[in-house]
Amino acid sequence: MSIEYSNKDARQCVVQRKDGGETTTYTPREIRGYGFNGNKQFVSKNLPVDSSRNGAVFMEVLMRGQASLYRYGDLFYIEKDKLYVLEMGTVKDG
Repeated sequence: MSIEYSNKDARQCVVQRKDGGETTTYTPREIRGYGFNGNKQFVSKNLPVDSSRNGAVFMEVLMRGQASLYRYGDLFYIEKDKLYVLEMGTVKDG
């Protein structure tokens, strides 16, 4: 099986048989996640209520631990007790 990966649509995962045959499409509500051997991993998460979008999406796992870090599009999220959007700012020297 192979998985189609696209940064443009994190709302579905398309799996195709290795022989190029039948494809199956999964949504974040149907599977908990997917990944590539030794590479990227994606998990199903519900976007925070205060987000500009809502619903379940596949987020890229950047780090797992006591607090986990995820990316969805251009935004970063941290999860400890619940999922929060990280606000990015500029740091100036001096």
